[in-house]
Amino acid sequence: MKWLFLVHQLQTRNSRERVKVWRLTKKVGALLYRNSVYVLPYSKARLEDFQWLCQQIRDSQGEAAVFFSDSADERENRTLQALFSRTRESEYMVLLDATDKVLMRIRRAKKEKRLSESLRRSLEKEAAHLGESLSEIEKIDFFGIPIKKKVKMMIELAKKELVSAEAASRTSPPPRHSIGRCSKVKPGQLGKTFT
Repeated sequence: MKWLFLVHQLQTRNSRERVKVWRLTKKVGALLYRNSVYVLPYSKARLEDFQWLCQQIRDSQGEAAVFFSDSADERENRTLQALFSRTRESEYMVLLDATDKVLMRIRRAKKEKRLSESLRRSLEKEAAHLGESLSEIEKIDFFGIPIKKKVKMMIELAKKELVSAEAASRTSPPPRHSIGRCSKVKPGQLGKTFT
C-alpha cells in the first residue's frame, strides 16, 4: 500500500501557528505518525492536500516536505490502517453520543407536549449541525468504518422525529381554553347594546 508522509518543522514558538497547522492536518484527515510527521493513505487528491499544507507551513516561516512510499511491510500497513480506524471510530462515537442526546431531547419534549416552535427550530439546527459533522468525518474516513451507518441512521431518525412533530403540530386542533363559569343569557339579551 502507498502512504504519504508530511515532515515539517515550525521555526516559531508561536502556539497560534502550531494550532493552525494541527487544525489543517486534522481537516485533511492526516494523523500524527511520529514526532512532526503526519501520514495519509496515498491518493492524488491527498497528495494535493499535503502540498497545500506544505505551502501553508512555509508561509508561516516553517519547513515542510512531502514524501510517498510503497510499504512492503504488511504489518506496518495494518498498524497504520488501525490507527486511522481507531481515530475515525472515536470521532463517530462522539457524534453518535451527541445524536443520541438530541434524539432523547426531541422524544422527551414530544412526550411531555412541550415541543415549542423555538425549541423545534433549535433542535433542527442541532440535527443539521450533526449532519454536517458526519459529512466532514466521512470525507476523511479512508477505510470505511462500519459504525458510520449507525450514526447516519440515528441522525436521519432525529430529523424524521422533528418532521413528524412539525406535521403533528400543524394538523392538531388549536388548544381549548376553558372559560370559567358563564352566567346564563336571557333570550333577546345578545343583541342589546349596553350603555
